[in-house]
Amino acid sequence: MCCAGLKCEMFEKQGFHGTTAEEAEGILKTGFNIVENEDLYLGDGAYFFIDGIGNPCEDALDFATNVKKMKNPVVVRADISAEKESVLNLCSVEGAKLFKKFKELFYDKRGAEKGKMDDGKIINYLVGEMEFETKIVISSRCVKLKKEDARTQIPNCIFCCVKNKDCISNEQLVTYGG
Repeated sequence: MCCAGLKCEMFEKQGFHGTTAEEAEGILKTGFNIVENEDLYLGDGAYFFIDGIGNPCEDALDFATNVKKMKNPVVVRADISAEKESVLNLCSVEGAKLFKKFKELFYDKRGAEKGKMDDGKIINYLVGEMEFETKIVISSRCVKLKKEDARTQIPNCIFCCVKNKDCISNEQLVTYGG
């Protein structure tokens, strides 16, 4: 955390979230919910696509349509910001090494469940063990957004998982699907 009187370096991005029109209405009224679910890719949080590989607005719409199978999805855009030191960037070598270290500690402590993905559980464990608050986790991933994505494992998008609701502002409906 930044000390009083010092200027913090900030992480600032626009995030895009694909959802139903009904859920978007609730988001626009009360903001995003931080979902508690360790089975999600990056653990608990509100999920967004951000720039870096593809078009994050299109990625959010494709995710809602092709992965979540929503009919006539919409995309909500939001401003995401936090002090850079509270962002865990798993796209960086440093972030990947930290994840690897905590993965080993996690398995030493809890063991592995057969057939389950543990990334979200490990991220939640890592965030809980950090000496400072981790507000945002960033990771690249290959998601089957389109038919042709099923034939590759190279990342095609960047996920941003926001752990602290205070990091999300200025929610706006930006596009309709279907």
